[in-house]
Amino acid sequence: MKYRIEFHSINDKPKNLKFMALKNNQILEETNTLEELSRRLVGYINKDENKVIEFGIEMIKMLSVAAIVAILIAMIMKMLPEAVFFLFTFIPLRQNAGGYHTRHRITCAIMSVFIYIFVLIIIKNFEFNALMQIFLCFIDSLIILCFAPVENENNELDDKDKQIYKMRTLNILILESLAFSILFIGNQQSWSGIIIMSVTVATMLLSIGKLQNIIINIR
Repeated sequence: MKYRIEFHSINDKPKNLKFMALKNNQILEETNTLEELSRRLVGYINKDENKVIEFGIEMIKMLSVAAIVAILIAMIMKMLPEAVFFLFTFIPLRQNAGGYHTRHRITCAIMSVFIYIFVLIIIKNFEFNALMQIFLCFIDSLIILCFAPVENENNELDDKDKQIYKMRTLNILILESLAFSILFIGNQQSWSGIIIMSVTVATMLLSIGKLQNIIINIR
């Protein structure tokens, strides 16, 4: 979370200074001394840190439950290797690139399970040809590089956080592009197609999250 501290004089008199702490251009506290302002800010910072930690823990729980359910479904569909490979390539990119999240953890977990089921059905019944894989790889990478990371109301990012997640996303995208190229050139297009699916789903969620943020800002 990003805070800004400003000071101003009352009636243009230097002796009558007021110190203000602002967050998102909204005044949180206003005091006569910097020491008092610092003391009051501790409570806000601790609350924000706790929120970030709680969000991270809940995200891990949610993703773990969704992954377990997805693997069980994959075992029923006899697609365990494909499901594990998809999760292995999708989850790191999703966590760092960000994007759309529902407001409630339960609905987010349910949505994740449905996405996994949809992906497995696509992988089982639809084969990406070479031209489509190259096209999606290019478009997805371009969108992710332009807009990631995309924050949401449950996980706001300051400039430093955005830079960190941007670099992580770039590194993951480079590794997955390299893996895609090796599999594609090695005539393993069924597996390179799974990487394309993971990147495409991550791109779709990122795009929806970006659009959601734009609409919220307009309102």
